[in-house]
Amino acid sequence: MKNYSCYLFDADGTLIDTAELIYQSYAHVISRFHGKHVTREEIIAGIGKPLITQLYEFFDWKTPDELKEINDTYEAYQFEIAGDYLKLFPGVKQVLGKLKENGDRCVVVTSRMMPSLSVYFKILGIYDFFDYFVTPDMTEKHKPEPDPVLKALELCESEPHDALMTGDSLFDIQSASAAGVHSCFVTWSQAPFDSTIVAPTYRIDSMEELLLL
Repeated sequence: MKNYSCYLFDADGTLIDTAELIYQSYAHVISRFHGKHVTREEIIAGIGKPLITQLYEFFDWKTPDELKEINDTYEAYQFEIAGDYLKLFPGVKQVLGKLKENGDRCVVVTSRMMPSLSVYFKILGIYDFFDYFVTPDMTEKHKPEPDPVLKALELCESEPHDALMTGDSLFDIQSASAAGVHSCFVTWSQAPFDSTIVAPTYRIDSMEELLLL
């Protein structure tokens, strides 16, 4: 059993169940702006990348101004339908509360930008559990590079051996590994995961198990 003092979390697919919300949002802009034909599985597999990165993959012939319009349309539509799809995974609020009660620091390390992240976390009642939020605009490179995890350590003034990164995708595990941080893969992930690329330190089937690591 190892005691950590700094807990890093991915957001989408780890703390908040947004897979259907994200899929519906991508489907909307792909239909409206005539993007490439992609399957639901391809969209879900891309969760964890910054929005503009995945939009470019679906609309790589568009100009920067056109991509911005698509990005803005995506975000507006997602806000519009969020109430129908947004929810927490079981045990999230209780575990975050316990970590804060223990005096641990909690940080979100996410590819989601702050405007929607803050709104969704406040709606779901978990915003105040976090000390810091590391979003794509805060680092030059993004997951799977180590930069976002290293930024979280810098903010917390923590060493790699004091931290645990929990996520639902290969990008999270790769980023943690590259930063020298232990990682925890959540098995409720909908994203494909190949442990032959990089193996997580732990796997958990429920949020409550995080308190036993």
